[in-house]
Amino acid sequence: MRVRNALIGAAVFTLSVSLTLIIAEIASRAVTAMTRPVERVADNAMYGPDPALGARPKPGFSDHDARGWRNKEALDRADIVAIGDSQTYGLGGVKENAWPQQLGSILAQTTYQIAFGGYAPPHFVRLSSEIFSLRPKYVVVGLYFGAQFTSSYLNVYFRAKDNGIEGLKSNDPEWLKVLSTAHHIDGDWWIRAQFMDCQLAQYVPDARLLQIKDILSWPPLGPLQYPWIARNSDFLRRAASRMPKPSATVLAAPYCVDFKKDGIEAILTPSYRLINLEPTDPRNLEGERNTVDSIIALKDEAIRNSAKLVVVLIPTKELAFSELATGLPGEQTTHLRRLWASEISARSRVSERLRSNGIAVCDALPSLQSMLRTGSDPYQGATGDGHPSASGYRAIAETVATEIRSLQ
Repeated sequence: MRVRNALIGAAVFTLSVSLTLIIAEIASRAVTAMTRPVERVADNAMYGPDPALGARPKPGFSDHDARGWRNKEALDRADIVAIGDSQTYGLGGVKENAWPQQLGSILAQTTYQIAFGGYAPPHFVRLSSEIFSLRPKYVVVGLYFGAQFTSSYLNVYFRAKDNGIEGLKSNDPEWLKVLSTAHHIDGDWWIRAQFMDCQLAQYVPDARLLQIKDILSWPPLGPLQYPWIARNSDFLRRAASRMPKPSATVLAAPYCVDFKKDGIEAILTPSYRLINLEPTDPRNLEGERNTVDSIIALKDEAIRNSAKLVVVLIPTKELAFSELATGLPGEQTTHLRRLWASEISARSRVSERLRSNGIAVCDALPSLQSMLRTGSDPYQGATGDGHPSASGYRAIAETVATEIRSLQ
């Protein structure tokens, strides 16, 4: 009798646990199904979710103006409007050191920046009415090659509203299938990106999470993050993401490269930057097309508003260091060299398309490399941060100032 009761109790317990897991799995998959595969935006003090932009900076935060942009005040009119991502926002320094503010001082003209981390040209197509309401003489696009293509692609294809950018999407069904396949494999690129951040110690559960080339030949990367649980369970995947991880270590070369030469130190992050520039990822090629098409649309809008459009090419820190880093051992620079080749090729294609459409293009790379050659570091020192220092932002501002003077 005791054995029978024990067996019944065990069966009831097993059935209860099974039903609980089944219900949890159904609920978890329902939540996943309702969550669009876009960058997740928290509502915090600095920024909040926006249905068209993804995120928008908040008015009154720190040095934001009444519109939420990083300016001394919300102007009604500006001679120059500078637009871009965190490289234009001036992350890593005080507001006065951002290149748009330094540009205004150099030219003695009122300059207003509309910029934020993660923004790309499609964001500014959506913001064009706000940009041109300031009646600028010049609109300057800060085009940073370390993030623009991914940001452009995500903004065009994974936003709740398509207002203003409907024509930027591909209408080729076969190409859309290819893009969908790549997106299914590595989501928003961030599965790999979280493991390639050279500023953080990482636990990498599977070496395939550090792949760079030929994304279409990979298995989906999501399950590889949790090799110790059933990979087909959404609920257990969520639970595993909250479990303590084994000890983490900082990635070494060729993923992260410690640079030290002639008193200049830096951590170069080629693998992290290649995520945005690797040509075998079709989303990068589509993001490049989205980027250039958006800038052309902004040029047309500038003409309608009697303004001139200028694009300043802002390189990755890794490309700026290419002259100094070529002497590093070959096994350390395999990813660096692939990044340099990919970025140089992308810069050439983008510049050619822009210039062929009558858009003025200037390049901050020569000035940044000149500083490094003379022993002056235009970046943030011995860190993996890719944002310039005050002097690096000054070099970008002087590049733009020279171009604007040539157009006057």
